[in-house]
Amino acid sequence: MNTDNIKDTLNELSDDLKDASLSYDMWRELTDANNMDDFKEVLHEHSFFFQTIIHANLVTFIITLYRLFENKNNTINIPNFISEIYESKSLPDSINNRIMKYVDEITDTWKKICILRSNVFGHKSRKLNPESAFVKAEITPDQMEKIISDMQDLLNIIRSEIFNTRDTFNEEYRCSVHDVIKLLKKNR
Repeated sequence: MNTDNIKDTLNELSDDLKDASLSYDMWRELTDANNMDDFKEVLHEHSFFFQTIIHANLVTFIITLYRLFENKNNTINIPNFISEIYESKSLPDSINNRIMKYVDEITDTWKKICILRSNVFGHKSRKLNPESAFVKAEITPDQMEKIISDMQDLLNIIRSEIFNTRDTFNEEYRCSVHDVIKLLKKNR
């Protein structure tokens, strides 16, 4: 795998991860019980709109994370990318070992993402209703946030080692849902 291919693949994976991260941030902010006092009135007034946004962001998060870490040979995904980099001997063993530690961390949570994708969002299970699928997955918002952070770290290790740069993963574009809600309250 040459550096142009590595760079292109890193950019593709990073773009998908940015989408997942922004979707998670919006979903989390709109569903976090700590924010309900700020949002209750506006959420009630525009409930259909916000419920659609909440659902769409959760679906985007789950489907995108699944796609990033699936293990199909004919798609762009993190496991294939890591295998290709490993086979090309683009990184020293010490870095490959660090990467594999992240892969191990990510895999446990990704299996939970798979349960949701395969039973609720990508397909509708005949055996599990959505609530049962969430119970089976046993995934927490903290785990959802950590898998994003771990994937960002993993891609940045590769980017840093090969290109001596890092990706900021949306830090400059983060729009607070709080700011949008405040604007809606103000402009009634």
